[in-house]
Amino acid sequence: MDFEKSFIAHIQSSKLIPEDSSVLIAVSGGRDSIALLYLLYTLQNTLKLDLYAGHVNHRLRKASDSDAAFVQKQCEEWGISFLSETLNPVDRDKAQSLEAWARDERYKALNEMLLSIGGDCIATAHHANDQAETILFRLQQKSGLDGLRGIHEKRGNIIRPFLPFKRNDIDDYIQENNISFIEDATNADTTFPRNFIRHEILKPWEDQDAGLIDSLVHIGEDSAKLLQFMNQVISEFIGSHVDSVDAGTFTFHSESFKSLPDLIQARIIKTLTGDSDVPWRRHQWLELSDFLKSAETGDILEILSEFRVLRDRDYWILSNQKPAKFECQLNPGEPMVINNKRIVWDWAPVQSTFSTSPNQETIDGGFLENKLVLIRNWKPGDRFQPIGMKHSKKLSDFLTDEKLNRFEKENQLVVEAGNDIVWVCGLRISEKVKVTPESSLCASLTFESKGVENG
Repeated sequence: MDFEKSFIAHIQSSKLIPEDSSVLIAVSGGRDSIALLYLLYTLQNTLKLDLYAGHVNHRLRKASDSDAAFVQKQCEEWGISFLSETLNPVDRDKAQSLEAWARDERYKALNEMLLSIGGDCIATAHHANDQAETILFRLQQKSGLDGLRGIHEKRGNIIRPFLPFKRNDIDDYIQENNISFIEDATNADTTFPRNFIRHEILKPWEDQDAGLIDSLVHIGEDSAKLLQFMNQVISEFIGSHVDSVDAGTFTFHSESFKSLPDLIQARIIKTLTGDSDVPWRRHQWLELSDFLKSAETGDILEILSEFRVLRDRDYWILSNQKPAKFECQLNPGEPMVINNKRIVWDWAPVQSTFSTSPNQETIDGGFLENKLVLIRNWKPGDRFQPIGMKHSKKLSDFLTDEKLNRFEKENQLVVEAGNDIVWVCGLRISEKVKVTPESSLCASLTFESKGVENG
């Protein structure tokens, strides 16, 4: 195999690195990243590239500083601009694993380097064996189809030009070109899950079956194609059937939703949360799928600690809006903004015209005079006499009669004067404050989306 020719053919056919690109190569000093650095250095005129090397010193080993010095020396020898960043493990959140912290901080540092040079992409040295390890690792984590997809060859500004090539191909290239690299002793530590998979599972298995890596890579490719098809179905459903009520709140009719396969239903929810590219564990899929099958009207499931799914009468509702407890004094002429809603109390002449909008009401202002007027969330036990009724009723019953869903009920506001609810905002005023011929003063109450005032 002519590794360089195969690499050039792949780069040109995939258009992974366009000509005249500025590429930041992530270089740890290990065999794979040094091989990528040397290969791109050799081909930079052929591929018309502007090269930089980025090294992140995690300070996790005694040899970390010498690793950085080695990479810098190689870059100076090959005339490649060298950038580096040193991390402090003491800053790590102890709730985060060491591997996760190192990965997150490494990519953060590399992105900052890329920004500083005005570069186009970050190239990492992940190869086909890494792909196979990732697929097995995610199987262990019960990540499902998303896990089987494995590593993306291109994701955002991250590219992985070695991904189609196996470790043996890279090792041969290193030997043929007498390339020096650092051997990280921790790579042999099988207490790390990935190292265990590499040395204790993949290596013996590959010794028995030379086609193993190719087989696992093909599984990843087939999974990616299946996910692409499913995402197209999901995108079409969202475009045709999902309404966005507010930022972070979505609704769709239960009839159209239930006609879809269970797996697609769960993935629609996952996509709407904005979490579509992150593999879920099996228990997350099962919990959501079971809920979608068995939920009754009013049932709620919390997912990802941010979103909640509600089974309403005829709809499903997904929202990241959390119930906010609120109670504040309302004064005339002093607009207030609550949950992106603007509420205004103004005095009005008795001859005021009456709005047909439930968000704008004119009431007997005399009822508000010399009373503490509050705007607050409704509470269990609240009673209210809707206009046109002779007796009061439980506010909870009134909201149910108005067919408010649980999310709407959680955030329903009322205006209270003294101990009387005078307005269930956006729904109904009280019989006690209706304007009559005896009214000598009126009050205008407005409850509208924040942007309406400028419309």
